[in-house]
Amino acid sequence: MKEVLIKVLNSTRWSLLVFVILFTILNSLLFLKLGIKVVDDSPRYLGYADRIMEMGFFFDPHEFWYISYPLFMILVRMVHDSMEMVIISQVLLSLGALVAIYLTSLKLFKNPVAAFLTGFLYMLFFEISIYNYYILCESFFVSMTCISLYFLVKWYKNEITPANIILGTLVLVLTLFAKPTGIVLLAAIISYWIYRIFASIHRPVLKICLGLGLLIPLFLLGNKMLTTFSFMNEYIRGDVIFGMFQYKNSPHYELLTVARPDTLYIPDAQHSPLVRLFLFVLFNPIYWGTLFLSKIFLFLFHIRPFWSTWHNLFSLIYLIPVYYFAMKAIRKKTVTGEESVFVMVYILFHAMIVGIMTEDWDGRFLIPVLPVILIPAGLGISHLFAENEKKPKLHFVTDNLENSFLPKF
Repeated sequence: MKEVLIKVLNSTRWSLLVFVILFTILNSLLFLKLGIKVVDDSPRYLGYADRIMEMGFFFDPHEFWYISYPLFMILVRMVHDSMEMVIISQVLLSLGALVAIYLTSLKLFKNPVAAFLTGFLYMLFFEISIYNYYILCESFFVSMTCISLYFLVKWYKNEITPANIILGTLVLVLTLFAKPTGIVLLAAIISYWIYRIFASIHRPVLKICLGLGLLIPLFLLGNKMLTTFSFMNEYIRGDVIFGMFQYKNSPHYELLTVARPDTLYIPDAQHSPLVRLFLFVLFNPIYWGTLFLSKIFLFLFHIRPFWSTWHNLFSLIYLIPVYYFAMKAIRKKTVTGEESVFVMVYILFHAMIVGIMTEDWDGRFLIPVLPVILIPAGLGISHLFAENEKKPKLHFVTDNLENSFLPKF
């Protein structure tokens, strides 16, 4: 049994075969259980796609930040105009994402055990695959995030060709506009470059000017995007979960809201979103801090009082070790400083956005964060095998399958 396991781990071909088999079983069961799920937010994407098909491209101040998903639906519906075709395409893209995250880890760390564990952990958190059957942008967004990471690592390893520059850039742009939080990927890339540039600059004034020159446009873009969101209403109502004010008779209402103080300061609506946010935090620090931390807690641990005990237990049993081993890999410096900056900025910005805005009922905001966490987590867990392995130590050599039959981008 051990020899078979070693053979699978050593071989990219066998590892991918295992993933395809497990993915097929998991997604077949999910399809039988879920079918096609059209939910409250689905008409937004379907409607935007329909209007683009009828009127041509146009700018919608709010939906534009999700435009990649309607464009994706238009493309697949040109093949066959049905919801079934959208779901099939999401499933196939999700399989591509699984392959991409495996190859990303393998290329980054040259450690097939870490790569296999990363892919397995990605599939084990089955809620990622659940969104394949929803007409929502989550499945598309997380899949495109995984594929974006693959191209970013290829460029990071200086595997640059005209083809992968063009295709990788297209993938990145589609990822950035799949959801408003796509901007976090841009922030992580900018932070990575700031880290690298700062390492070669010795004048503090020049570092400050460069940092501001890169970050100010990002904040201005964030401020522009926030103009279409009503996060201040969530603050006024004290909702931790979006729209909780509608369920005051729920037994979970007090757990998912924060009592509003009588002296709550509400900034003037004429101010820009970031100015309103700053003033609200400044004059209501304890109330806002309680709201912020409550949302972060639900976001990171992926638990809800209205979910089953088994669901909450699975989230904790899965996520706590994943977070621990990811941090362990970063602390041991087996992940380089520039890689750590990318990972930490990506995670922290996502968490900050949820804390500032709101957390959702189904916890879907965590899904696109997991790929970036699972890559160092897989590496961290792989160290257990190395530490426990007695002499002679295993020497892993991959069969370089990526270069043998996958397209050379």
